Amino acid sequence: MLSALVALALGSHVLPLQGGSDVELVHQLAIGLERPVALLAQPQRVWKKQQIEWRDDEGPAKPLRVKLGLDLTRTAAIGTSAGGYPESFYFLLKRSGYAKGFKTAKLKVDEDGPRFSVRTADGPVVLGTACAPLKQARLSWHWFFENAYLAIDAQNVTESEYVRLIADCLGAKVEKKDGGYYLDFDPAAYRRRGISTLKRLAAASPQRGGDAGDDLYSAAVLAWLTDAQIANLFDRPDDNHTVTYDASNAPDVLAAAHQRLLDRFPVEDDHVQRSKSVVELWDGMKNVIDWSVPPKVVASNQGLFLSMYSGRRDGHYFTWVW
Repeated sequence: MLSALVALALGSHVLPLQGGSDVELVHQLAIGLERPVALLAQPQRVWKKQQIEWRDDEGPAKPLRVKLGLDLTRTAAIGTSAGGYPESFYFLLKRSGYAKGFKTAKLKVDEDGPRFSVRTADGPVVLGTACAPLKQARLSWHWFFENAYLAIDAQNVTESEYVRLIADCLGAKVEKKDGGYYLDFDPAAYRRRGISTLKRLAAASPQRGGDAGDDLYSAAVLAWLTDAQIANLFDRPDDNHTVTYDASNAPDVLAAAHQRLLDRFPVEDDHVQRSKSVVELWDGMKNVIDWSVPPKVVASNQGLFLSMYSGRRDGHYFTWVW
């Protein structure tokens, strides 16, 4: 059984967490912090046993970010994700696999006048199920949040407080629409969480068998794109919605693109063992690409970004996107 929040001398606090599933962690945080908590769930995630410590003059936000990787915009109620987005949620081509990672679960709801209490007990619930307690106002959302799964423990909340909690959890903006609430896409939250996701994946690339250069380049692009450009990528649910941008005045993006080249191809005599197909591709490209022209950014809503190089071959202009 979870121990209650322990108050120490000099206004210090210790919250022991027993770990476990997303649902179990959320319940532990809600009891220990005495506030509503909702977490964007990740399939099969298991939290380790640990403790959170803070002083009265600091509050719990920093240790929650550092120890648990939570993305927090406020702490009166904690709607959040951990480590950015779950990988299979962030990359849209993997979204169907994300949903298949959860079993059907129920939402426990206790109503008491205009206030109610909600808790996921046997597993996270899909966003549509999470809306069940809302009686007075309809909740709709941007297509990016479709099939999101949430772990929730919210005691004694109003409808508006509950909607705000879900919005914080998803990284969404709340708008009034058609007599109800609409959870709109927030490009600033997407940038913040997307960069955290990509950097986390890059750090784990040796274990994942992935390419850190791809993830770090995409993180650099995401940091550079404006809110309007990011919002444009997600204005419709189109898997092929891509936009090309001139990045000649974006030194961080160009540096990351060059590092990506160095990581993948024998750009320099670095004696790194590479496959025959990679060497042959590089041999076919290195002398025809115009390296004096900075590569452009090919952006999409898929989570990873590409570079477009240009050149001439056999008298014809061509582009190489990878």
